[in-house]
Amino acid sequence: MIEVRIRLKWKGVLCFIAWVIIICSSSVFAEEKYKLDISEIEKKPYNLNGYAEFRPVLNVVDRDAALYKLKFYNRDEGKTTGEYNFKFLIDGSYEKDIARLFLRLSYDLNYINASWSDNLKPYEASLSLKPSPSLTLDIGKKTLKWGKGYAWNPVAFIDRPKDPDEPDLALEGFWVISADYIRSFP
Repeated sequence: MIEVRIRLKWKGVLCFIAWVIIICSSSVFAEEKYKLDISEIEKKPYNLNGYAEFRPVLNVVDRDAALYKLKFYNRDEGKTTGEYNFKFLIDGSYEKDIARLFLRLSYDLNYINASWSDNLKPYEASLSLKPSPSLTLDIGKKTLKWGKGYAWNPVAFIDRPKDPDEPDLALEGFWVISADYIRSFP
């Protein structure tokens, strides 16, 4: 009985040692030579981001309700009505020398009650010029960031109302002309 336990213990130790050797040797030989490709780290003059969202909704209606009879007076919609909501948000920028052009578009497409509706809204569209490191000129529609408030900010005098569920949601900006001049005094 003792001899069987010793054999099993040694077999376990030998299996563990073999496993450690295999893992260590495979990681040593898996090394690859370092290659530097400058095009991968160079800053591109353009940037394009965005997302698409699809949100289907199924409504179960009460056919005996007064609101159903008012809304669907001459037609029978059945027990359920469907609605399809699409949202696309695209933002892009292009930089050339001292100029930077930025554009953020929101497009909503909805299919409700057998009719399509759409809405294209520019959230931001601005041109920024930086003739020197201390001077920046901006013109266009921009979202202004003030203070450090998360869902509510008491010092955000020029700000649209935020959605408490999504405070970082890209909101529509204001048409502004601004200039920033930064200088250090000795």
